[in-house]
Amino acid sequence: MKPADRSTRDAGTCRTSAGRREPTGVSWLFAVSHRPFFLGASLLAALSVPLWLAAHLGGMEEIMGMPARDWHVREMLFGFLQAVIGGYLLSATPNWSGRLPASGWRLAGLFGLWAICRLPFDLAASDNVAISVCLFSLDLCFPLTCTSLLLREARRRAPRQTWLAIFVFAGFGLCGAAYALNARLEGALLAPLAVSPPWVGIGFALFLIALVGGRLVPSLTRSALQPGLKDRVAPVDGSLDRLAIVGLPGAALVLAVGGQGLAAATAVLAVGFLHMWRLVRWRGWLLRSPEVLALHLAYGWLGVSLLLAGWSLMPGASIVPDAGLHAATVGAIGGMTMAVMGRLAMSRSLARGLPHVHQHRLFLLALVLLHLSALLRIAAAGMGLSAFDRGPSLVAAAAAWSLAWTCLAVVLCLGALRGKGKQAGDRRG
Repeated sequence: MKPADRSTRDAGTCRTSAGRREPTGVSWLFAVSHRPFFLGASLLAALSVPLWLAAHLGGMEEIMGMPARDWHVREMLFGFLQAVIGGYLLSATPNWSGRLPASGWRLAGLFGLWAICRLPFDLAASDNVAISVCLFSLDLCFPLTCTSLLLREARRRAPRQTWLAIFVFAGFGLCGAAYALNARLEGALLAPLAVSPPWVGIGFALFLIALVGGRLVPSLTRSALQPGLKDRVAPVDGSLDRLAIVGLPGAALVLAVGGQGLAAATAVLAVGFLHMWRLVRWRGWLLRSPEVLALHLAYGWLGVSLLLAGWSLMPGASIVPDAGLHAATVGAIGGMTMAVMGRLAMSRSLARGLPHVHQHRLFLLALVLLHLSALLRIAAAGMGLSAFDRGPSLVAAAAAWSLAWTCLAVVLCLGALRGKGKQAGDRRG
């Protein structure tokens, strides 16, 4: 065998083993990159929404030193989603570097940077610029450290889209830190820009869904279909796909600056229709796999969110902007992250030959509850009810959301119990 052939073979073997092996002598939680972040994000999602709702219905103005609504947006958009995206990208590093992903004490330290920002820093930071700047620097520690680690691995053989996803993740982290600083300074930081910070962060998130999910969904769809149906799934490199992805930041910008009128509404609606047509071309109705179908449904919420948001910009519109915002956050972001997280967790259990019947059933229940929560939350926002009348719908939506993420947390933990059971069986054998 020639030396070049041998090196190629060794590199391929390394990539395969890196993606499947787990380091020995490391606890289950920190043996695989996505585990602490997925579990932490699930627990944060399950606990923070009921806490915010209790504050909202109880008339509390602040949570942990921040306005209640700003804390809710910060934790559910920037805290939750940073953990999910970071864990996913870290788990993908063997695909381009050929080395085992971060694990052990390094992974524990990285997770600690994310977790420490979730602690209740009620330091009256809005009255002290120095404290606000210190907390802003702390908010930047996790996204910048994670980005530097990803860039070190990506310089080997990462594809172009991976580089783009890493830089979008870094921008998303900077946006989250700026949002928290703006909240602590009572809006003084971003007031001159006249932008809606939530839609800036949502724009980053939806762009990642369109970029990464736009390749993942049709790829998994082809794999799940019978050979005679695979060719019916449209390719993802056409002009329609590029136009939909490029138009998404523009639509988010229109919503962030509070555009109104027919021109702004038409621009957002056009991008929404592009993404819905993109989804139709992936032929999701041919599927029999509920896990892959859940990815289609989550991507569908992306298009629906833009359609609802664009509709709300029309003169005399009967729908409020919050309907599109929650279709994006609860439906698209929540649905896509849950579908990817649960699928990745169960795929590792299946690769190790573990039974996962209970995991699968709980995962499907979590997906059903999450999409029910999205419907209830959009209904509460779109019916134009008073804050008092929306109470039952908000409580039902929050209960479904919290229970959904609790189920997913159990799904993730079942992998540890089954892994220990298999190891004990192997030792007895």
